[in-house]
This record gives sequence, structure tokens and C-alpha cells, in this order.
Amino acid sequence: MPPVQFFRHGNPSALLQLLRPHFPTTAAIFHRIKSPQNTPDRQTLLLASVPPSPSIADLDGPVTISFVDRSRHDESQVAVFNSLCLQAKRPEELTVDAHQLLIAHLHQLLQSIKDVGDGYATAEVKPLNYPFSPTLRFTAVHELLATVLVEDVGVSLVYRYEWDQLIFSTSDVKDMVASRRLPDGYELGTVPPDQIDLVTGTSKVKRQASTLLENPNAAVMFSDENHSRRVVAWAYLSIDKSLTTLYVLPEHRGKGLAKIVAGSLMRDLYDGVVGPERAQSDWCIAQVASDNAESQAVCKSLGARLHGKTVSLGIDLNSFN
Repeated sequence: MPPVQFFRHGNPSALLQLLRPHFPTTAAIFHRIKSPQNTPDRQTLLLASVPPSPSIADLDGPVTISFVDRSRHDESQVAVFNSLCLQAKRPEELTVDAHQLLIAHLHQLLQSIKDVGDGYATAEVKPLNYPFSPTLRFTAVHELLATVLVEDVGVSLVYRYEWDQLIFSTSDVKDMVASRRLPDGYELGTVPPDQIDLVTGTSKVKRQASTLLENPNAAVMFSDENHSRRVVAWAYLSIDKSLTTLYVLPEHRGKGLAKIVAGSLMRDLYDGVVGPERAQSDWCIAQVASDNAESQAVCKSLGARLHGKTVSLGIDLNSFN
């Protein structure tokens, strides 16, 4: 087996061409690569196991594509896709040769990320938030890749969280919520910046206020008898345009507010009016814990179906060799 090599891609166009036909599986990394939040000061990294080439979409054999932003210390930093994920969910479903090749790809990917990070030690200009955290945070990884990383590459784990990956058809959701109306006293809007602490304070997953303020969101506002207006329900689209941070204050539940805020965001995603980049997608993804009955119920009421299992991983990169 020839050695695996990773190449830096300055122009993502060819890789996006490769990813786009495989939606919804590749939707998250596709939108992560295209996000306008990948600002120059972050010096984001796009790595692929194939060199930049006009004919990249015609290449045969497994391909690994990874987006890396290690400046996000407390948020997901790495999104990764390998084309073998289109064929299998578990290593035992691969041929022996394909399994060994996948191990080599993931091992070399980690080595390439580590080498680039180590190289900044002698650079005159340092990236944002350097020195980087030794914990390399993978966003929701396909279960095949997570298993190989942990069992075969032999990484040292800081954390591991498993999720149900739920997939929405944004077209179906748009039709579903078109006729829904808010109860009296409620109105649809966005989360006021001065109420962002309420969002971060109620989230079970640690959220960065600075990132949420940049992400598209929908919110329901309520005006009480004193004409005090406050946010009571909200949902966000994350950097990769997945549905996240869906929440309704307990005293306002049972009124269909969660479906309205989530449906509003997915309608806008289908219509291509989300964010400054006017993102459009026929699909939207949500990572939901299997035991989160309330979120599971809301998602399924909007037609979500289970697309598979994903895993969020924190890897101690300093211990990798």
C-alpha cells in the first residue's frame, strides 16, 4: 500500500464539487467549508488526501476531506469525511484492504493536523488563539470513522458523545409549517443580543455567545401584561447549517413554539436566504441524544428520519504518535 499523503487546498471549489452530490451525508462538512465565519484571522485549514486538481471529482479510490479550525478552543474544530462512509457504517463491513487504507488515512490526517499546528511555533505571525488547545475536537463524526479512530488508530480520548443523526427535508418542513400561526401575544423574530445569556445559560451543551451572535436564528418573543418583551423560544443553525440549540422556556411549552422556530429556519434554508452567504440546502441535519425525548419528538413531528449514528470526539493530540 503506497503511503498516504495529505495536501492543503487553498481553493475549496474542487472539493465542494466532490462533496455536493453526496448530500445529505456530506451536507455538514460542505456548509462548514463554505461558512463566512472562516475569517482570514483564523487561518482555517482544508486538507484532502488528493492534490488540488481540476479533475478531482473523477478520481477513483477512497478520498478523505477535512476542514480544521483549531482557533475554536471550546467548540468543534474538525469536520471530516471519507468516501468509504458511503459504503459502510462499521469496519467489519469493509474489505480488509479498505479497512487498512482507512486506518492509514485517519492516522496521516491527525499527523498532518499536528504538523501544521506545531509549525506555528516558529512562525512570525501566529493564528488567532494560538497556542492551540491540545484537545482536538471533532464535530459529529460518522460512526465508521469514530470506531476506526478509537479502536485502530489508537487515539487518547478526552471525551466521547454519541448522537442520533436526524435528517430533515427542508422542502417538506416548509410545507408543514406554512399554515402554522402563533398564539396571541407571541411574535416571530430573532434573539436580541442583550438576551444571549439566556440562550447560553439554558443549553446543556456549552455554547459560545460570540459564535451564536454570528449564527442564523429564529426566536419567538412574548409580551406580558407590563409590555415587557422577552424571548421564550429559539433555535439556531450552526456553522455547518445543522439545527441546534432548540429550546422553549418551560412555562411556554405545549404551544407548538419549537416547531415554529425550527421550521422557520429550515424554510429559510430551503429558500436560500440563510446568513450572509445566502445558504441553500434541501436537507438539514440535527444531532440529538437518543434519550432526549423532547427534542426527538419535535424533530420527528417535523418529519425527521434517523440517518445513522454520529460521535463527537475530543482527542488528546499531544499523546498522538
